Amino acid sequence: SSGCESGSHAPVPRCDISCVLLCAALRLHRIRALCKGLGPHGLGIYCTLDLQRAQDMGKTVLLAEFKANTAERGVPGISDLLFSSGGENWRERGYAGVVYSPTELCIRVECIRVLYRREWPGAISWPALKRIVDAMQDPPLALDSDFAQSDTAWAKAMERLKSYGDSQVSSTKEQLGPAWQTHADSAGGPSCAIS
Repeated sequence: SSGCESGSHAPVPRCDISCVLLCAALRLHRIRALCKGLGPHGLGIYCTLDLQRAQDMGKTVLLAEFKANTAERGVPGISDLLFSSGGENWRERGYAGVVYSPTELCIRVECIRVLYRREWPGAISWPALKRIVDAMQDPPLALDSDFAQSDTAWAKAMERLKSYGDSQVSSTKEQLGPAWQTHADSAGGPSCAIS
């Protein structure tokens, strides 16, 4: 659902959101280190829904699946995304993140469900792929004991994972775009939240 601090807007369905995350090459276990830097909207993971922009940066593109409501993961009190070009105190006010332009977000690291590279570099690692797939809300493939672990199967799995991530980003952009436009049309009016 969505709402504004004063007035209301048409409801937006509750959803899990995937987004493209820009960052330099890093080890995934160091995700918390990304949050140590202070960006224009405070601490958080800065994401974009603009794949072309992400690729043009020349950095490793990661896909992040996150869920705004974290109560099920043992972090109560964090929910909703704030739509605000100013991003005023979104963390202190209990928001999971701030959408500060039509394609740009900053989210709490606690809300990350899974984070993975869009292009898998290096050696085949079935155990690593299984951990990623197991962490996803609605994975695009299943890896069980009957799954053939060949080079061909790996290539197909990588293509499916990349295609799935790209489609989720596009879907998220379609959901958040109209909500951002509603906020922008209010011309600096109340900040809106989406959950």
